Amino acid sequence: MMRAVLTFIPMSIFAVVALDVAVPALVLLVCVVSTGVAASVAAWGARGMATMRGDRA
Repeated sequence: MMRAVLTFIPMSIFAVVALDVAVPALVLLVCVVSTGVAASVAAWGARGMATMRGDRA
């Protein structure tokens, strides 16, 4: 019983630290990806508008 408790405590600490690192990293990744997607959509839209106005060949 004591061995199980002594094994569980370090694993709990490891899980908390892993989540403490993983959650902000995931949020940052989502922000970076969404910014890239938004920039791509904006560029695509600007290119389309330029083509419609005749600014691009």
